[in-house]
Amino acid sequence: MEYVRIDKEALDAMFEIMEYQSLLIAAMYEKCRSIQSGKWIPTETVAELLCVSTRKVRTMKTLGQLGYVKHGRKCFYKSEDVYSKINKGKSERNI
Repeated sequence: MEYVRIDKEALDAMFEIMEYQSLLIAAMYEKCRSIQSGKWIPTETVAELLCVSTRKVRTMKTLGQLGYVKHGRKCFYKSEDVYSKINKGKSERNI
């Protein structure tokens, strides 16, 4: 077994970062959980959920990666497509 010495300040900083990331994940989970299946989600919310810009969301729409409907001047996206993008991102990060 190998022992590694870490400065106390560095260790405390790592724990602070992990706590912050934990809070971000919990907030994202709550936001995702509140959107029901079969609902239509506005562009801004999709961008927040996917952690991308609204421009990137529109590009995904143009490429056919997200199903959408247009109501007036606003686009709304299928929640199932957004969830599949989130899950695809999780599986790619776990590889």
